[in-house]
Amino acid sequence: MNEMRIPIGRSGFADIRRNGYYYVDKSGFIRELLRTAGRQVTLITRPRRFGKTLGMSMLSEFFDIRKESSGLFAGLSITKEKDLCKSWMNQYPTLFLSFKSVDGLNFGKAYEKLAAVICQGGGCGGIEPGTWGRAQRYPGSGLFGRPHGGV
Repeated sequence: MNEMRIPIGRSGFADIRRNGYYYVDKSGFIRELLRTAGRQVTLITRPRRFGKTLGMSMLSEFFDIRKESSGLFAGLSITKEKDLCKSWMNQYPTLFLSFKSVDGLNFGKAYEKLAAVICQGGGCGGIEPGTWGRAQRYPGSGLFGRPHGGV
């Protein structure tokens, strides 16, 4: 009898698939997401511990042009959609940010953690998180700076 490996504390799609952990196939969500092409924004809400990070990790692995993910998706329902996979799988620049580690006892601490997560994803525009407060004072400067022409 094979032992079922439960991925407790793991939320990376590639990690779960490569290491043979039990995975409930949610790849059909990709098909549903692509069927809503007319929408500009898709908001995905779920309660805590309902797989949001794992779902986003799956989407990142599917779309990210820097990866070759066909092996990760082998045997999952999305691979039955041959044309969809050919058109979409690993064809787009993808930025994956998880805010699950962003917390703090006050606004300042939470802001620092948010800055670190965004910079790890490459989105801080060359401004170090510790200097963001100064960058905010100048219009158009940095990620959280005021918009051009702002007061």
